Amino acid sequence: SSDVCSSDLNVEVLGSVKSKDFDIYWVTAITDADQAISFSNKESWDAGVHLTIRGKVKAHRTNLTQLNYVKVL
Repeated sequence: SSDVCSSDLNVEVLGSVKSKDFDIYWVTAITDADQAISFSNKESWDAGVHLTIRGKVKAHRTNLTQLNYVKVL
């Protein structure tokens, strides 16, 4: 599979959950190519919000790509 972050990604937020241990939110989203992703961020977004992001692939999980160093553009 290709590196999903070789360019900017347009995503639709599925949800944000506040971390129990850190002052961040775990965000899940779906890309224009119907790829599920997750990343952490200081901000929370409601489901349905569209964002453009850039980041690095941290791990490929079952049916989900986890990103880190995510910047919302």
